[in-house]
Amino acid sequence: MKNVKKFFIIFLLIFGIIISTSGCSFAGGVPKYNPKDPNPKPGLYYVGETKYLPGPATILKDGRVLIIERNSKQNVGYNYSHLEIFDPSTGKFTTIKEFPYYLNLLTPSNHPQHAIVLDDGRVLFNAGVISQETYPKKKNAELYQIYNPENNSFSILGRSSMCRSYPRHGDQIYPYYTNIIPYIMTNLKDGKIASYCNMIKTEEMEIVDIKNNTISKPIKKGDKDYITPPEKYPRTTFKYQDLVNSYIQLYPEFNDNFLFFGQHKLTENRYLIISNREVDYGIRVSEVTNSKEDNSSWFCPLYEYNIDTKELIKKNEYLRSSTGLMYPLKGTNKLIIIGGRIPNVFPQINQNAVPNAITLRDRVLYSPRWAKATKKIYIYVY
Repeated sequence: MKNVKKFFIIFLLIFGIIISTSGCSFAGGVPKYNPKDPNPKPGLYYVGETKYLPGPATILKDGRVLIIERNSKQNVGYNYSHLEIFDPSTGKFTTIKEFPYYLNLLTPSNHPQHAIVLDDGRVLFNAGVISQETYPKKKNAELYQIYNPENNSFSILGRSSMCRSYPRHGDQIYPYYTNIIPYIMTNLKDGKIASYCNMIKTEEMEIVDIKNNTISKPIKKGDKDYITPPEKYPRTTFKYQDLVNSYIQLYPEFNDNFLFFGQHKLTENRYLIISNREVDYGIRVSEVTNSKEDNSSWFCPLYEYNIDTKELIKKNEYLRSSTGLMYPLKGTNKLIIIGGRIPNVFPQINQNAVPNAITLRDRVLYSPRWAKATKKIYIYVY
């Protein structure tokens, strides 16, 4: 019995060494990201998982990635309460810090700048809400919070007074689902930040003075001190029809538009394209299900598109979620892909499996209104 136990322990140790030194993880065969490799081959690498459900990120001055996260058992909602820092040089998630006041972001998959890195390396957040325990006693308070990554601390700069509006359901006010969040911030001179309102019908801004810890009164569009904000969603430099034509060249059997979810500019002439309307290459979700309700696939193929040659190149790699937030890592040819959403499937399938290990029908996802969040983090090398 002792010999059997000893053999079993030795086997586990050897197995652990093999896994730790191998290039692959259990994320569907995607190679494990190795931070010590100075020149990794181009392609998709699996980093790991965040502690909580990830949302938008900010790249710090030292190149680390600051990820805001929500600790929610329901897997839904946009009230972000925690921070986690990923260090690409070590491949580790090292810091968890809870916000003094939640961040309320309505659209985490495409929300513009929710934070801005200050000249001294600290991070200014512009979407704080008062904690649920103190509501409705203190009502809603959009607070500018500053995070210092050097000592893992927070400070409160002050409260925004722009465009206040609360959606109602009967007599109940829901402070967490408002459209009053400043949608973008830009750096001005002398430590001043221009912060803009998110409401569609109200165009106004306020100036946050970091040095003097002051916030101006709202400045409406048309006032002499109003500063036109940068474009909210910058347009791509390629024509959509060119991308459609390139897709049809790959798959002549399709004559409809190439429906893709995401794109990210890699270089001046190359884009990363993520498609979530396919189940494997060239097989549309609609061809499998014949249903309008089924509109996403579990495995999202990756492409690179060259705007000079108008060539769409399939990468033979999959992102294991139908969305994902993408950020370039400083001074590298690497792109970090954070989280995303994975609609429910029935029967439940293993999201870590390779595509051909799952039946074609089960690789189709159902309506996004049943979406969950994924904690998976990837790095794409180009």
